[in-house]
Amino acid sequence: MEEETDTQSFALTAWAIAKLLYEDGPLLDAISSASLSRLSQFAVQSLTNTVWAFSKLVRNDEPLLAATASSALRMIAAMDPQDISNTAWAFCRQRFLHQSLLDGF
Repeated sequence: MEEETDTQSFALTAWAIAKLLYEDGPLLDAISSASLSRLSQFAVQSLTNTVWAFSKLVRNDEPLLAATASSALRMIAAMDPQDISNTAWAFCRQRFLHQSLLDGF
């Protein structure tokens, strides 16, 4: 449970700064780095919130986008329509194509 709480904290922090349109490069880099090593522990909503936040700020973080797409593909059965919509929007906004994930949607 503690690991999920930690990953939720990353996602919520990213979401909050994106909602405020607060672009803090070092903070976003730190969230990305911490998230990359724990994406397998993210709940669906934390995963979608994180990729949404980086896309809202148009923060093109290729490693995070690629890893998030792979994680989302593994979680696709657990995603509801809002999760799918937010994830698809995030990748479209970044012009990031992950064909396997698109095929899965």
